[in-house]
Formats: sequence, C-alpha cells, structure tokens
Amino acid sequence: CLVQAEGAGGAVSSLSVWNGPLVCVPHYRVSVGVSADGSVVQVSTDFCPRAYGAYETALGDETYPEPTSREMFSEKAVRTEYSEAFYTGEALAWLGRVKSTPGATVRPYGGAAGALPSGPLGVEMELEASAGNLELVKAMCAEAAEMWLGWMEGAERQGQTKTQMTFAWDCKVRKAINAYAASGYASRFGPEAGAFLSQADAGPSDIADRGG
Repeated sequence: CLVQAEGAGGAVSSLSVWNGPLVCVPHYRVSVGVSADGSVVQVSTDFCPRAYGAYETALGDETYPEPTSREMFSEKAVRTEYSEAFYTGEALAWLGRVKSTPGATVRPYGGAAGALPSGPLGVEMELEASAGNLELVKAMCAEAAEMWLGWMEGAERQGQTKTQMTFAWDCKVRKAINAYAASGYASRFGPEAGAFLSQADAGPSDIADRGG
C-alpha cells in the first residue's frame, strides 16, 4: 500500500507491504517525510514481526528479562525464531549503522514503549534536508528493501495452525498501526485526511486473510 500526501503540514510518502499469513516473513513499512518548512527529513522503517515476542520489554543492554511464566517462555521462543531467520546479527548491525548516521536525531520507534507493535529493527529519525542526507535516506531505504526481498525469496509456506495464529496476530497489529498512523497523518493534514490516509495505508480490510 502506497500513500503520498502533501499539505500545510509538509509532505510524506509511505509504503506498507502486508504479507499474508501463509508466510512468517515480517511486514515491511517505510515512511519518508519533509517538515512544513522543508528543513527536516523524517524517516521511519520497521519489519513488523508476525507473532508476539514482547520486544517492548527489552532492557537497556538489549537483553530481555528471564522468563518466569509460560507466556514469557512462548515470547522468548518467538524472539529466538525471529533472531535466527530475520533479526540476525547482520540485520542488527545494519540498524546500528543507520542510527549512527552523522547528524541524525533518533527517536523511540512508535513513541511510548509498547504503543506500537514492532520488532527490534524499528527506527525513526530526523535529518537536515540536505542533498547528501537525501542520498543517505535513499540508500537506507534501498538496503532495507533488499533485506526484506531476500527474506521473501527464502520464505516457506506455514502449516495451518501457524497460519491461523499469524492471521490472528496480524489483525491486532494492523489495527494498532492504523490507529498510530491516523494520529500521525492527522497532526500533519487534519483529522479527516488523517483517517483517510491511514486507511489507505492499512489496505483492504480483508488483506490479512489473503494468500502469502
């Protein structure tokens, strides 16, 4: 789903690739915007996990609390699976390079902890709107897309039980992301436009039930 808008609040272009539940590859979301006065470039990207791994509970050293319940063991299993398949050391190193971009102001992805379902690769940052920084953002988006396409090329079809679990989680994720996006778009373009743009970003209401 591609959303492009321009108005008094600046301009924004967002791409959301929603995978069907037949594969477990993370959803891919990227957004690039320019502030109202044209002085700042705002960029965010995330690879949304397809199961709940309690990523918002990460400690300051990027580790997680030791599990003490069945739910926490289940969440740890999700994190282990995704760290082996997607959120690898190479992917985290890429994120580190992105966050260390000279002059970048990095913000907590999704605002308050737990406000937006996301994985460990989510990032939001602002840069001065210079020609050099625009090239950096372009390269960042290209690298992120290449990483995601590599995952898709190796994707395997899930079994029925896991497909149903993925579908159920996807519904919650898309609802939360839609609400978060609506707030962001509304702050730029007003509440009516915000609701319209966030719905376009989320795609058809039945998209999560389609094939991989």
